[in-house]
Amino acid sequence: MRKLFYFILFFGITINVLGQQSCISAYIHHSWASDTTENNSGDTVQLSCSQDYIQLKAFTYAPGASTNYIYESIPFNPPCSFNLSEYDNRIDVDISASDDVWGNVFSLSYGLPTGAPPFVFSFYGNTYNSCIMSTNGNLSFNLAKAGQGCSWSTHMVLPSTASTEFLNCIFSPYHDIHFGQGGSMSYIIVGDYPCRRLILSYYQVPMYICTNLLATQMIVLYETTNTIEFYMLNKPSCPSWNSGWATLGIQNADGTQGLAITNSEGVSYNGTSDWTAQNEAWRIRPQGNLSQSTQWYRRSATSEDYNRVGLNLPTEGPNVTSGSDEWVRVQPTQEEGPMWYIMETTIDRLPDLNGNVDVLYYSDSILVKPIDLPPFYITHNGDTGRYDTVCLGNNIAFSLNGAHQYKVKKQAGMTGPVLENFTTIANPNNYVDTPTQDIYYIFEADNQNEMGQWVCTRRDTVIVHPREFSVRLFEDTSCCNGDEMSFLNLDETSPTGTSSWFFNNDVIPNQSATTLSYVPPISGNLKYKLTDALNCFAEDVVYIQVNEAPQVSINGDTNICLGTTTLLTANSSKDNCTFEWDNGQKSPSISVKPEQSETQYEVSVTYGPTRCETKASVIVRASDKPIINVNNDISICYGDSTTIALNGNVDKYYWHSIPMDEAIENSTEESLKVHPKISTMYIAFAEDSIGCINSDTTIVYVNPLPEVQMDFNPKIIDDLDPLVIFEDKTENSFNRLWTISDGAQSNESYFVHTFTLSDTIRQYIVKLMVETDKGCTDSTDNIIRIHNTHYCWAPTGVYIYDNNPSVSTFRVYVDNPIDFLLKIYNRWGEVVFSTTNQENVWDCKYKGEYVQTGAYVWKATYRYADKKNDVVTQSGEVFIYR
Repeated sequence: MRKLFYFILFFGITINVLGQQSCISAYIHHSWASDTTENNSGDTVQLSCSQDYIQLKAFTYAPGASTNYIYESIPFNPPCSFNLSEYDNRIDVDISASDDVWGNVFSLSYGLPTGAPPFVFSFYGNTYNSCIMSTNGNLSFNLAKAGQGCSWSTHMVLPSTASTEFLNCIFSPYHDIHFGQGGSMSYIIVGDYPCRRLILSYYQVPMYICTNLLATQMIVLYETTNTIEFYMLNKPSCPSWNSGWATLGIQNADGTQGLAITNSEGVSYNGTSDWTAQNEAWRIRPQGNLSQSTQWYRRSATSEDYNRVGLNLPTEGPNVTSGSDEWVRVQPTQEEGPMWYIMETTIDRLPDLNGNVDVLYYSDSILVKPIDLPPFYITHNGDTGRYDTVCLGNNIAFSLNGAHQYKVKKQAGMTGPVLENFTTIANPNNYVDTPTQDIYYIFEADNQNEMGQWVCTRRDTVIVHPREFSVRLFEDTSCCNGDEMSFLNLDETSPTGTSSWFFNNDVIPNQSATTLSYVPPISGNLKYKLTDALNCFAEDVVYIQVNEAPQVSINGDTNICLGTTTLLTANSSKDNCTFEWDNGQKSPSISVKPEQSETQYEVSVTYGPTRCETKASVIVRASDKPIINVNNDISICYGDSTTIALNGNVDKYYWHSIPMDEAIENSTEESLKVHPKISTMYIAFAEDSIGCINSDTTIVYVNPLPEVQMDFNPKIIDDLDPLVIFEDKTENSFNRLWTISDGAQSNESYFVHTFTLSDTIRQYIVKLMVETDKGCTDSTDNIIRIHNTHYCWAPTGVYIYDNNPSVSTFRVYVDNPIDFLLKIYNRWGEVVFSTTNQENVWDCKYKGEYVQTGAYVWKATYRYADKKNDVVTQSGEVFIYR
C-alpha cells in the first residue's frame, strides 16, 4: 500500500527551512548560485541580456537502505544536551549497578503517541522495529543477546566474524565503561514524521580502571534516511586497560561487511589504536538513494493556472555540468511576464515491516523575471526542444524568431572540432541543413533598438543527431517440429522503438517485444523489423528448417515411500530412437530410488538422422515417513495409572506394547489411559495412504512402593521421662514426614521429641509417611502409651540472704493436685506459714521478721484428679540458714 504525505509547500517567497543534519530534504537550486548545493528556495531572479535564461535543479538529500555505507565528518552540533535534560519524557535506563550487560529488547516506537507511524530503521538491507543497548556503548539489532552479558574486551576490528555477540551492531564507540561507578544512559524519540530521531546518550560514564575519566557520547538514528550520527563530547583513553583501544563504526549481521571511522589525521578508530576525541561528530549513511522523481510546473505571477515544464539540458553558465538531465532551463518571455517555477518532488520511503510504502511530497518555488526583449525562439522540424534527431540522410529545417539578425556555427558534437564558423543566416525562417554526424548548432541573435543600434546578442543551441542503426538475428538455423525457439536482436547498439515480427511475410500477431518465443509451424523465413520514434527502421531475416521430432511420454508409479524404488518407462511415437536419462542410463526403462521428497527425472529421446530430440520429464514424489510423536517417558508408582498420547500428520494409528498390555494392544486411539504393573514400553505406529510407516515409543516406568518401618524408644512414657527417640528404618527412604498427634512434625530420619503430659491424655499417635527417590509414598502409624506417676518434692535447706529466689525461699512441688494444703511449724509447734496454693512460696518470715536459724517441719496434704478419694499427706524438714 502506498500513502502520500505532504510535508513542505513553498509558494511565493516562502523560505525552505531544513531540518537536522541528516533529515530528508528537497529544495530548488539554480545555476547562478555560488555554492553548488545552495538552497535558492523563494529567490527572485531577474534575467538580463547577458544571462537570458537560468537552469533550475531539484536538490535532494535522500539516502536510503543499502548494504554499502560511507562516513563523513559533520559539524559538532548535537541535537540536544547529552543528559537529555530538556525532555521530561526521556527514558532513563536504570543501570546504576550494572556493568558489561546487554539490556532488554525495546521497541523503536516506544513512547510515540497512539496512531503515530511506527519508527522503523533499515540497517544493511533489513528493516527493524526494535533493538537492544549495551552498557559498553553498543546498539544492536541482534535481539538474541538481550539480557546477557556484554564482553568488555575492545579489540574489535571491523568487519569481524570472531564473535556473534557484535554482529548486526552499531559501535558508538564501543569501549569498556563502568556504570557501576556512576554515569547515566537515556534515550528518547524527538522530531516529527518523517524525520524523527532516536537519541541514545551515555552521559559522564567512568572508564573502567580509570574511573576519574568520564565518557560522554551519543548515537542518533534517523528514520527515512536510515542515517547514523555519532557525537563524542569526550571520548577519553585508559591505556592501562585494553591498551586504550575502542571501536567507532558499524557491522552487518554475518560479520562480512563493516565500516570504521578514520579521522583526517589518519588515526583509525577500528579497535587497533589508542585514541581520544573531544567535540567530534561523524555521520554514517547509506550510499544508495531512495527512489524519487521530480516534476516541474510553472504559473504566472498573476494566475493560478499550472503548466508542466519539460527537462532541458543546460548549455553554459556557472555551476552547470554539461550533459546533466537533472536541470530544467527556464526563460520566460516578456509577454508571459514574471513566472513562478514550482518543483514537486516525491520520495518513496522504504517499505515498512508490513510492506507499506509512504510517499513523501515536497514542493518548492522560485520567481523568474524575463528580460525586456522579445523571446528568442528556435524551431526545428516543428520542435522547440534543445535536442533533435533525424534519420541519416534527412534534412533538418530551422526557423528563428525574436531578433533582427542571426548567425550559426556548427560544431562536431558538444565538445568536437568546429566544422563551420559563424556565418550569417540569409533566410532565418527556413535554414536547412543535412547532418551526417552529431552537430552542435550554436545560434546568435542580434537585437537592435529603434535607431538600428546593437543592443544585445543572445545565444542558444540545438544538438542534432543523425539516426542510423541496425538489427541482427541469428544465422540460418534448424529445429525440430514443436520446438519453441527464442529470437532477439543481437545488435546491442540498436535504439528503443517499435518491434515487429514476420514469418513468411505474415505478421506474427501480438508480438511487439524485442524478443520472440516462437514455434515455427513449417520451414520458412523469420523477419525482425525495428522502427524508432523518427520512423527510422532496420530489419534482418533468417531461414528456419523445421524437422520432425518424436512424441514422448513416461509411465510408472510416481508416488512411493522414501527409500523404496520404482520403475520408469519412456515411450516414443517413433521407432529407432535412442534414449538417455539425466542420470546417464540409456535404456527406455530405469529403476530409481529417490532420496528427496520430490525428484524430477528427465529423458531425452532422439529420432533418426535429423537427430530431433524430444525431452520429457516426470516428478516422483517420495513420501517421507509419516510424522508421529509420543509423549516423553513417564515414571509412576505401583498401583497408579497414567495417560499416553500421540500426535502426527496421518489418520491411521495403532499401538503395541512390550511386555504385552492387552488393554491397549492394537488400539487406534490417540490417547490411552494405562495401568501397568511393571515397567512397559508402548510403541505407536503411524501409516499413511500409500503404506509408509513410522513409529515412536514411550516407556512407563513402574516404581515399587516403600515398605515403611519406624522405631521409637521408649514405647511407654511417663511424666518423669516424657522424651522419645524416633528413627525411620525404611529402605530407600528419600523424603519423610513424621506427624505426632500433639501437633509436632519432622522430616528427619532420626529425631528426639519431648511430650507434654496431662492427666487426661493416655496415648499419642505417631504417623510416618515415606517417599522414595521416584516419588512413591506409603505410611504407617503407631501408638505411644502414657504411664501416669505422681511426685512431691521440697528443698531441705534455704539461704535467706541468697540473691536467687529459688534458694532464698521455700515451696513444696506437687504435680497437678486438685486440692492442696501446706503448713510449716517451728520447734514449739507454732504454724509460721500456711497456704492452699502450691505456687505460693514462704519467704522465711514470721510476723514480719525473718525466723531464727534452725530446723522447721513442713506438712503437705493434697489429692489428684485420678484418685480423688485418696488424700495424700507428705511431711519433711527444712533447715533455714541466715
